[in-house]
Order: sequence, then C-alpha cells, then structure tokens
Amino acid sequence: MVLLNTAMLHQIRRIRTGVGAEPHQRITHVGGGSVPRVWVLPVEQAIRGMEQGLWCFCVLEDSRFLPVVIATSPSGQKYLKTAADDEQPDHLLALPECRLGQGGSPADESSELPC
Repeated sequence: MVLLNTAMLHQIRRIRTGVGAEPHQRITHVGGGSVPRVWVLPVEQAIRGMEQGLWCFCVLEDSRFLPVVIATSPSGQKYLKTAADDEQPDHLLALPECRLGQGGSPADESSELPC
C-alpha cells in the first residue's frame, strides 16, 4: 500500500521579521502566492498546519526546490528553515520582506495583500 501526503504544497516567497536575538527568532511570518491570491501566516500557524498535515512549504532558489522543515532550537522553540540550511534559516532570511497588511492562509489564497 502506498500512502500519499495530501498536504498542499505552497511556495514561501516573502517573510516578515521582528526583533530576535537569534536568526530563527527573527522570522515572524511567512508569505507567498501572487496577486490576487496572496497569503501570509504567522510562523506558529504555519508550523501547526505542517504538523497537522494541512500544508507543506518550499522555497525556490536558482530553480532548486528546497523543502521547508520544522526545526527545534536548543531552548525547545520550534521554527522554520529549509532542509538545505544548517541550524539557522538562512534561505528564508534571504527572502524579501513583506510589507504590513492582513493575511489569509494558503487555503484562502484570495486576499490581495502587499506581500
């Protein structure tokens, strides 16, 4: 029997950052899609959706598909990084910053956002 992952795959194209002592603490939101179907999520919600099997995320770099995974810091905090990253989420931190705005979820890619 073959089990298929039924989670929807979404490309993260932008991030929002905040203040954090460690690089993985700086990413507060991830976003993607394209106008008019743009979405943005708090990192905690993205992690919950991944854990529940609702969403899978990736980053594209130079035509390479980089899966986004959940990592755990030494202090026990969950955060997102790509499978190609070491401890720090360097590939996500290299993405452009989202402007402020309200956001939907990847399942609701109908919001027009400045992300």
